[in-house]
Amino acid sequence: AYNESNFQTRSPMGWWMDELAVLGADFYKRFMMSLKARGAKPQTLATVAMTYAERNLRDLVVGVVAAARGDDPDRRRRQREALDSVVATMPPEKTAFPATFLCCLLRAASFLESPAATRGELEKRVAAVLEHVGLDDLLAVAMGYDGERVVEYETVKRVVATFAERERRESVDELRGSASPAMQRVAKTVDAYLAEIATDAGLSISKFTGMAILVPKSARPYDDDLYRAVDIYLK
Repeated sequence: AYNESNFQTRSPMGWWMDELAVLGADFYKRFMMSLKARGAKPQTLATVAMTYAERNLRDLVVGVVAAARGDDPDRRRRQREALDSVVATMPPEKTAFPATFLCCLLRAASFLESPAATRGELEKRVAAVLEHVGLDDLLAVAMGYDGERVVEYETVKRVVATFAERERRESVDELRGSASPAMQRVAKTVDAYLAEIATDAGLSISKFTGMAILVPKSARPYDDDLYRAVDIYLK
């Protein structure tokens, strides 16, 4: 599989990744660590991880509606172990995975009650690419699988806070007087997110403002999006 992953052969593309997708979590983890040790390319590792996750977390990553129906403890345990193994062996490059995929994994980690280390790592990875995270991705992290209520407000808040703090440090280091384009994009997403969740019954004023103030004023040249969110909340 290592040779197939790094050098083209005449074999059908991807056949070995399909074979790996049926491995148990422990075997998968050991195999991925072996690939890393042998110098497999980050993109190869990422492709294997996505294939494995989509096969073993199908109802959580692909068919999200089905995840809210019923609960098989053994199945959820296997899925939790699979997710832990995927996260533990991810390549370090922040751009290795699509933002949407990372958000799906973070949502799954919350649903499966994954260990703090797994959730923390996914939160850091989503924060690292937050400028590429769309409104639907952010809502997917926040909402339950039934799509009816916000269940992970604090998770989204930690992700945004991590991104904002990194931007603050970089602006000081680079002597920037204004918010970066990345911070401005995130500001628009956050304001749109606040507008979407403003009608949630569990959203207190402290939670609403706590999210809003994570974005620096310089990232909002115009406050129209924030005003719209406030207006919806007050109604």
